[in-house]
Parts: sequence; structure tokens; C-alpha cells
Amino acid sequence: MRATPGVNAMNYSGRFLQWYASCAMVAVAMALSACASSGSSGAAGTTPELAGTHWVLTRIDGNAPLSGEPLNADFSADGRINGHSGCNSFSGPFIQTGATVQIGELLSTRRACVDADRQRQEGRMLAILQGSSTARLDHGQLNLRGNTGTLVFASGTVADSSYAYSRHVQFDCEGTGLMVHFDSGRADLTWNDGHDVLDQKPAASGLWYESPSSSLRGKGDLTWSQNGRTRVCRELK
Repeated sequence: MRATPGVNAMNYSGRFLQWYASCAMVAVAMALSACASSGSSGAAGTTPELAGTHWVLTRIDGNAPLSGEPLNADFSADGRINGHSGCNSFSGPFIQTGATVQIGELLSTRRACVDADRQRQEGRMLAILQGSSTARLDHGQLNLRGNTGTLVFASGTVADSSYAYSRHVQFDCEGTGLMVHFDSGRADLTWNDGHDVLDQKPAASGLWYESPSSSLRGKGDLTWSQNGRTRVCRELK
């Protein structure tokens, strides 16, 4: 029996459309997978631009520094790092290439530490800083991971370092009492009829914490904005 050309053409056309639709679905699935992978990697942190930034150390190998003088690091725009390591000031050159930070020989003053624990802490900080490390900005915190350990910094200046360590601070915000727990790049706020957790954000000066409904920022006296209302907060000593 002789085949009908029109039927063969229709069958071929149908098979072609099915094949084309399958390919399109595979392409879409691959694109969605790529987007998901990209999103998850971005959530892990971003690469910071260190030149012109100021940081206060909050963690050494996952542990809070000893209380006392703040430990900090300033990255200048001319390729120098300067800071305080607890007992002495230090300075040296740095070069950043993407996420890789290369810090050269660090020169420091020669003041003796008051005890052996601070001496070890200072040596540990300088040992991790010097050499090659990977920089990552995560929830407003700078993570420097070197070959021998990890340092975590909060954005700020030496004047703001009283909030860099884990501590509770009570404020009077124009008649409203506000208790704030600063810790690990977050501020846990509690007031008479509410509670909120704010993530730290990079700030050129002072501090800045923010959530979808609140923000806490400033230098010295802080400004607390919550659901459209702004109050000036003074720390209660």
C-alpha cells in the first residue's frame, strides 16, 4: 500500500516538535540550576574592597579577644595597613587582588604586654595577618582566613570599639528603655513591648545595624529607627 505523504509529514512534524520541546525543557532546567548555584554561592559572602576601611577585631580563631584595649586594623587607600594588636601598634604594606590579600612584613612598637595571655594573643593576631589570606564580607563582618588561622572584624573605628565585643548595653531612647546585646555582627534589641535582631552593615564611621523594620546607627549617641519612628538613644552608664 502506498503511504500518504501528508500523514508522514505530519508524523515527522509532531516528533520534531516533541524533540524541540524536550530540549527546551532541559535548557530551562539547566538555567534554573545555574541560577540556584549562583545564588547560594553569593549568600556565603561577598568580596570587600579594603582600601579606605576601618575594622575592630571581634574573633581570633572563633574566640573573642581578651577585654582591654581594642584590637583594630585600618586599610589605607595608599596600600598600608595600620592598627593596634593589644599591646603594640603595627604597620605594613598590603596588596589586594580580588579576594586575596597579601600583607607584607609588619613592623610594631616594642612595648611589653602586661601578661603572657595578651602576649600570645598579640602574636597570634600578627601571625595570621602577615602573609596571604582570603577576605570575605559576611553580614557586615570582615573574615580574613589565612594559612594559620582566621580573624573576624566588625566595621568601625577605635572610638566605636566598645560595641565590637560581646556585651549588653542599656539605652534611654527619649523615654523608652532599650537593651541591646552586641555580638558577632548582630545587635539583639529588646524594649518594653518588642524585640528585633539587626545585622551589622559596613559603615564609613560609627556603627550601623539594620533589619527589615529597624535600624540602629551613629557615633556616640545612637539613632534608633523603628517602624517609621526615630529616637535618639543615650547609653546609660
